[in-house]
Amino acid sequence: MPAVNQEAERIIKGMKRRSASRFRRLYGKRAKEVMYATANKLAQKEQVKMPPTYNEIFNENKSGDSSLRDWFTKSRSSDGTPGWVQLGGKYAGKPCAKQPGQTTKPKCGSSKMKRDLNKDEEERAFRRKNAEDPNPNKKGKAKNVATEETILERADTWHPDPEQDRKLGGPGANQRAREDRAAASKPAAKKADPKKLKKGESYMDYAKRQKKSSVKYSPELQKRIDAAKAKKKEGVFGKIKRKLGLKKEEVQMEGKKDACYHKVKSRYSVWPSAYASGALVKCRKAGAKNWGNKSKKEEFEGLKTYQQFVDECWKTHKKVGMKMKGGKLVPDCRPKNEEVTNEAAAWTRKAGKNKEGGLNEKGRKSYERENPGSDLKAPSKKVGNPRRASFCARMKGMKSKLTSKKTANDPDSRINKSLRAWNC
Repeated sequence: MPAVNQEAERIIKGMKRRSASRFRRLYGKRAKEVMYATANKLAQKEQVKMPPTYNEIFNENKSGDSSLRDWFTKSRSSDGTPGWVQLGGKYAGKPCAKQPGQTTKPKCGSSKMKRDLNKDEEERAFRRKNAEDPNPNKKGKAKNVATEETILERADTWHPDPEQDRKLGGPGANQRAREDRAAASKPAAKKADPKKLKKGESYMDYAKRQKKSSVKYSPELQKRIDAAKAKKKEGVFGKIKRKLGLKKEEVQMEGKKDACYHKVKSRYSVWPSAYASGALVKCRKAGAKNWGNKSKKEEFEGLKTYQQFVDECWKTHKKVGMKMKGGKLVPDCRPKNEEVTNEAAAWTRKAGKNKEGGLNEKGRKSYERENPGSDLKAPSKKVGNPRRASFCARMKGMKSKLTSKKTANDPDSRINKSLRAWNC
């Protein structure tokens, strides 16, 4: 019997893992068919609390006889006598009637039933009969004892109240009670140190948690922190007011449409803007009548374009060469009245370069003057020197990736001379 769906297959796997022995004990050779039928019914969401009976699955008694006539007429004992036969015990297979010398109560059934039952099932049925009806000489109405074993399973119910849950009993409640007792017996867990990294916590989450933790600073430091936060939140308009030195009560709200509002707005094409807000503050400080009465040329005197600023700069300065600034080569501008030789820095000229490659002492000093913080040293051919190892690694990569084939193959090129000077 195949599984009806994936849910049935999942249930079957669980049955094979947990209840295979019980199904074999109850149903013998047909345990697999019963298991699949049970799983299919459970998968179809039928309210089945117990495995289906033999009759529900196969629509027949375990004897295989469909009627009482078949039960009696088709059954044969081991010696060929028609009728029921004894199940289990010393006289199993004999006719159902009490045999000579037999002191136990016979457990009877059809021969077909005997063939369908395995030996253990047959013996259990025999013992069950003798336990419930032990008198072999009893007269009167016979006592029927079921041949097949019935297993009563207690429902696993749950109640949210622990006290009521314990009263319900059952395997699930008992297991939960054991878990509760085990949890109560454990010592209380130590409180985690908030300054330490939690298990499974990333360093980014740890940093955020530490930032949010309440850290107490000294009053002076706290005051500086609050001032920095306020400065960060003040925005463009607040910055203008702070730069102009205006107090809060001296500044009216920009949204108020007074005389200054209309006067300033009429003079600025972009509104609102930082420049317009600054002008509005100045107007309200000086008064609408006193502000903006100068000519436009006078009003914006001193405000120059970038090109005008550059042109005026070259009137007083001159370019005397190139220099390194911020890791870049830029024009070296000096005042015209400053006496400067027209020569460029020595490290950029032949005078500062070594014939064998690299810079000479004059070139190294020249480079250090133009690049404060740098410390150039003479080449070293000593094996194991970390400066030599670093230089060789960088220059070999530069030769292979950033140098033309012609220059790389020229023995007198500056890069090959430098590599020889460092014995790379």
